[in-house]
Amino acid sequence: MTTAELRRLYKPKKIKTLFIGESPPDPSQGNLNYFYNASSSFGNFGCLIRAVGIDPKIGKADALRAFMEAGCFLIDVTETPVDKLVDAKQRPVLVRQGFVVQLDEIKLLLPDRPTVIVLGRMAEAACRSMLEQMGHTVHYAHLPSQGWQNKSLTMIREALLHQS
Repeated sequence: MTTAELRRLYKPKKIKTLFIGESPPDPSQGNLNYFYNASSSFGNFGCLIRAVGIDPKIGKADALRAFMEAGCFLIDVTETPVDKLVDAKQRPVLVRQGFVVQLDEIKLLLPDRPTVIVLGRMAEAACRSMLEQMGHTVHYAHLPSQGWQNKSLTMIREALLHQS
């Protein structure tokens, strides 16, 4: 299954919290590290599950269902994996270009005015101003990788406190 197909399996009927990440993992690893792949571990993104009060120890498939039932959804700014690019200068360009492509899909996720939490500086740079122009309040949290999981967890919980 593609990352988009895996993601659709866990799309809530009504989205209360929309997490916007940067990009899916490098496909050369299959979908092994993808958040919505129920047969893999959460890795660094387990803090999203914990932030909304779900214990990841219940198993990934059950935790993903609980995440969906809580009205939470994660989408990436771009479908182009940027995490393994050799040229780091290319990453923000591809993320911004990907947001233009993803914008229509992201707009479809926003009619219920969910809390929007953008994960990572590249994702924030790509989409914050456009989402704010559309009238959405955008919260920022560190990308939960490279030792930032606890800070990301705290930032996500703070953003959720402002949820209406």
